[in-house]
Amino acid sequence: MSAQPVFTNHIDGMQFARSEQSVEGKFSVKNLPRLVDTLATADGEISYRIKGSLHGLERPALECSISGEVTLQCQRCLGNMIHPLDIHSKLVLVSSEAALPDTEDEPDEVDTIVASHEMNVAELVEEEILLSLPMIPRHEVCELATAGKQEKSNTGFAALAGLKKT
Repeated sequence: MSAQPVFTNHIDGMQFARSEQSVEGKFSVKNLPRLVDTLATADGEISYRIKGSLHGLERPALECSISGEVTLQCQRCLGNMIHPLDIHSKLVLVSSEAALPDTEDEPDEVDTIVASHEMNVAELVEEEILLSLPMIPRHEVCELATAGKQEKSNTGFAALAGLKKT
């Protein structure tokens, strides 16, 4: 898929955070090409809010809030499942890759990323969504899998298995 997102708003990461600016809006899931590749359907709308702030020792950060729904494919029954998004993350900004902390030194509640003068908001939101998705999506209880078990128990083999136990 080579479709480019319709929404291409950019921010200067460091300036945005230090001046405590914010940006919010909505866009269609189908305009996020990397996300669409992981989904069962491209249906849905994503709402986001990104607010600049200073974290800890005056370190610039972005606070991201993302909500909406995406459709994943259950890996147990292969049916579609709605996955709600309610993401709240804090991204501490650094000026270069050399300034990134070691993974062990970074607190769990924040992530550190390299800021740029032209950070694409849609790509930032898309990345946060991708990181939040389950590795193996599956229903709590699959209706198709439950129906399959009931069908198996109605076969002649189930009757033979019952005789074998006695």
